[in-house]
Amino acid sequence: VNTTDYKINKSINKLSISAVYNNIATDLQLAISLLPVNYTDAERTRPNQSTAYALLARTMLYTENWTLAITYSDLVINTTTLYT
Repeated sequence: VNTTDYKINKSINKLSISAVYNNIATDLQLAISLLPVNYTDAERTRPNQSTAYALLARTMLYTENWTLAITYSDLVINTTTLYT
């Protein structure tokens, strides 16, 4: 569901699994472009780009896209300034 229009939403059919994962990946890519690189507070309670990359890596694992799973995981692992 990509709208709040009830007239459209009442007639939406079930999506395929691949379409759902594609939507998840698209949403996470958008989130990465909007989230800050660093945490905004000391408690680390709000997500940052690494959070979205980690979720994207997991999504790639579920879809068996091993190359992208490694790529996104490496982006989180190599963020040494945040996690050392």
